[in-house]
Amino acid sequence: MRDIKENQEDKWIYKFDDKGNGIEEYYYRPDGTSTKTTFKYEFDSKNNWIKKIMYINEKPVLVNERIIEYYD
Repeated sequence: MRDIKENQEDKWIYKFDDKGNGIEEYYYRPDGTSTKTTFKYEFDSKNNWIKKIMYINEKPVLVNERIIEYYD
Protein backbone atom coordinates (compact mmCIF):
# COMPACT_ATOMS: atom_id res chain seq x y z
CA MET A 1 0.00 0.00 0.00
CA ARG A 2 1.22 3.50 -0.83
CA ASP A 3 1.19 6.25 1.79
CA ILE A 4 -0.45 9.50 0.68
CA LYS A 5 0.41 12.71 2.50
CA GLU A 6 -2.64 14.57 3.79
CA ASN A 7 -1.53 17.90 2.33
CA GLN A 8 -0.35 16.54 -1.02
CA GLU A 9 -1.59 18.67 -3.93
CA ASP A 10 -2.71 17.79 -7.44
CA LYS A 11 0.17 17.59 -9.90
CA TRP A 12 0.17 18.24 -13.67
CA ILE A 13 2.96 17.30 -16.06
CA TYR A 14 2.94 18.51 -19.69
CA LYS A 15 4.90 17.37 -22.76
CA PHE A 16 5.16 19.27 -26.05
CA ASP A 17 6.34 18.44 -29.56
CA ASP A 18 9.02 20.43 -31.39
CA LYS A 19 6.34 22.83 -32.73
CA GLY A 20 5.07 23.67 -29.24
CA ASN A 21 1.87 21.63 -29.53
CA GLY A 22 0.79 19.85 -26.36
CA ILE A 23 1.06 16.09 -26.88
CA GLU A 24 0.68 14.66 -23.36
CA GLU A 25 -0.76 15.76 -20.02
CA TYR A 26 -0.52 13.73 -16.85
CA TYR A 27 -2.78 14.59 -13.93
CA TYR A 28 -1.93 13.05 -10.56
CA ARG A 29 -4.42 13.34 -7.70
CA PRO A 30 -3.64 13.25 -3.97
CA ASP A 31 -5.56 9.96 -3.64
CA GLY A 32 -3.00 8.25 -5.90
CA THR A 33 -5.14 8.10 -9.06
CA SER A 34 -4.04 9.64 -12.32
CA THR A 35 -5.27 10.53 -15.78
CA LYS A 36 -3.22 10.53 -18.97
CA THR A 37 -4.43 12.80 -21.76
CA THR A 38 -2.75 12.64 -25.16
CA PHE A 39 -3.23 14.65 -28.34
CA LYS A 40 -2.67 13.61 -31.95
CA TYR A 41 -2.57 16.12 -34.80
CA GLU A 42 -3.05 16.33 -38.55
CA PHE A 43 -1.25 19.20 -40.28
CA ASP A 44 -1.81 21.14 -43.49
CA SER A 45 0.86 21.92 -46.09
CA LYS A 46 2.10 24.88 -44.00
CA ASN A 47 2.51 22.75 -40.87
CA ASN A 48 -0.45 24.23 -39.00
CA TRP A 49 -2.68 21.71 -37.28
CA ILE A 50 -6.09 21.29 -38.87
CA LYS A 51 -7.29 18.36 -36.76
CA LYS A 52 -6.54 17.60 -33.12
CA ILE A 53 -7.80 14.45 -31.41
CA MET A 54 -7.81 14.24 -27.61
CA TYR A 55 -7.53 10.87 -25.88
CA ILE A 56 -8.10 10.28 -22.17
CA ASN A 57 -6.54 7.07 -20.93
CA GLU A 58 -6.10 6.07 -24.60
CA LYS A 59 -9.81 6.49 -25.51
CA PRO A 60 -10.69 9.22 -28.05
CA VAL A 61 -13.01 11.77 -26.44
CA LEU A 62 -12.81 14.96 -28.53
CA VAL A 63 -11.98 15.99 -32.09
CA ASN A 64 -11.18 19.62 -32.93
CA GLU A 65 -11.02 20.60 -36.58
CA ARG A 66 -10.22 24.00 -37.99
CA ILE A 67 -10.08 25.60 -41.40
CA ILE A 68 -7.23 28.00 -42.04
CA GLU A 69 -7.47 30.40 -44.96
CA TYR A 70 -4.25 31.79 -46.40
CA TYR A 71 -4.10 35.03 -48.36
CA ASP A 72 -1.33 36.08 -50.73
